[in-house]
Amino acid sequence: MAWDVVWGSPLVSCLAYSLVFIIGLYVGKGGLSRNHPTTIRNRFISVAFTCTIIMLHISTFVHKSGYPWRDPFSYNWEQVFIRSDHLSHSFIIPLSLTMVCFSFLTKLFAQILYLGTLVDDLISGRMRLLFDWEFWESRFFNWISIRNLLVAPTAEEFVFRACILFHLQPLYSSCEKLCLISPLFFSIAHFHHIYGQVREGERAKDAFFKAHFLVPYVPLPQPRKQEAHKSLSRPRQFAIDT
Repeated sequence: MAWDVVWGSPLVSCLAYSLVFIIGLYVGKGGLSRNHPTTIRNRFISVAFTCTIIMLHISTFVHKSGYPWRDPFSYNWEQVFIRSDHLSHSFIIPLSLTMVCFSFLTKLFAQILYLGTLVDDLISGRMRLLFDWEFWESRFFNWISIRNLLVAPTAEEFVFRACILFHLQPLYSSCEKLCLISPLFFSIAHFHHIYGQVREGERAKDAFFKAHFLVPYVPLPQPRKQEAHKSLSRPRQFAIDT
């Protein structure tokens, strides 16, 4: 199928994916904070819906000619980097690394940098929390952590990596160009943060510069944003907004 059949050029499709994904985040928000459990559950539903729409559009490109549309084996999903081999490794290893980096290692590095905090924790007895199962359970088994560690990375990888890279590959043959250009659609999507930050009372100028900073910053190799660490350390606060 020609690239301009449905939404036009590949770049237009990539931009449309970003807009559809961001618009879906604000459907059914109801004026509540982004970290409110009701908002998180509603966004799970809206993200699933928008990802389905994007997947239906992608399916028009990966469908094998001569096969019925209803046949689940008539789609070459490997073109969108979706494969069934080593599926368990793909889920377990990234999730484990994320949990380790933003729980134990972050705490350890912070204690090394601030030895006074370490001494204070030892004296007050707070270091025992590191070996308390209920402490870690409250950090991981809540709506914020499920969103930050599971749902959001999965949806973002599908939309902003798999689907967008699929459209960009015919335009840019080199891996360097793909690595540089593909994250820009995800970084541009961060401009929607301006709306939430201004609603919380921040000056529009400051909110704009924060979002503008993310455009060149997001393409750089880095762990997932520090917000994941915030969700582990403050699981019951619902006032943090990204």
